[in-house]
Amino acid sequence: MAEQYVLCQLKQCTDLEIFYWSSDTGTSEIDFITRIDDKNVPIEVKASTNLQAKSLKTFIQKYNSKINIRTSMSNFKEEENIINVPLYSIGNIKSIIK
Repeated sequence: MAEQYVLCQLKQCTDLEIFYWSSDTGTSEIDFITRIDDKNVPIEVKASTNLQAKSLKTFIQKYNSKINIRTSMSNFKEEENIINVPLYSIGNIKSIIK
């Protein structure tokens, strides 16, 4: 349900194209990937305050992405190269990243 909410917010509040990614083995997946200012931005959706994001960390290691978003019920927080964006604010992703 959280993924559906995020997709609706991204489509309603932005003009971003939205994609999906999974690893070749199918063991990792990223809920959404978009492009902002010539950068690929993975978005991992968490429905609660559990902030483990194994698939996102796998993606970061494989592609060395610089901007990485995890959205959850937690507050804004930046740790290493992952920005946590509260679910209610995901529609503002373009301004948050800039």
